[in-house]
Amino acid sequence: MNNHSEAENDASLIPGSHEQLWQIAIKLPTDVEPWGQREPGAAGDCSCGCRWFQPLVAHPFDWGVCTNPASPRVALLTFEHQGCPQFEMDSQDEEVNATPPEPNSPNLEPENHRDRGMLVVDETLLGLIPFLEARRFWVRPLQPGMDNEVLSRAAAVRSGIGYLLGGRILVTDRAEKFRHAAAVHEFSIIDTAAYTQDPSSVAEEIAAHWRQLQVRGHVPYILRLRRYGEPIVERVE
Repeated sequence: MNNHSEAENDASLIPGSHEQLWQIAIKLPTDVEPWGQREPGAAGDCSCGCRWFQPLVAHPFDWGVCTNPASPRVALLTFEHQGCPQFEMDSQDEEVNATPPEPNSPNLEPENHRDRGMLVVDETLLGLIPFLEARRFWVRPLQPGMDNEVLSRAAAVRSGIGYLLGGRILVTDRAEKFRHAAAVHEFSIIDTAAYTQDPSSVAEEIAAHWRQLQVRGHVPYILRLRRYGEPIVERVE
């Protein structure tokens, strides 16, 4: 039985927009918080390699339909982070993740031989993307022209930019331009401004501290990488 009614439908919303999809999406107790009762990290995100997640054409990185007969979300419109206990890694991803790491790589730990998660990369650091992908990250570029002012506008929410960043981690070298937006949309930031190295070294540093980022959960923060010494973590408020 749907947990929404026709009375809740807003005809003014753009069909297929993030807001309109949330209006019709069904939430179940087996979903990950805040949509359900399961703790984040209990299983992989639907879009991070689950073989049963079929992407929606309009928002292939964010929305899809679950086709797993064993899942409580089978045949339901599903946001990528809603998740379920029946997550199954795609066999092709398993093949990639089984590839032995290079010698002296920070990926030598067994728990890192898998996709770590989704990063959004600022337009000033697009050269990082292939190096992050080589470190088993899923990566999306941020739309050009984004900053605190643009992301704080109501139009940014309606366009789905807030959903792109919400609950994720933005990699940028201009963290202060996103601090306010991070608090509004609840995303975290990895600040690379003080870590002036080649892209491969920056990606390696991010990979080395990924576990530290995961432990902090969904509380927005800024992790400032430093060329010398451990990164500095600041809570975003």
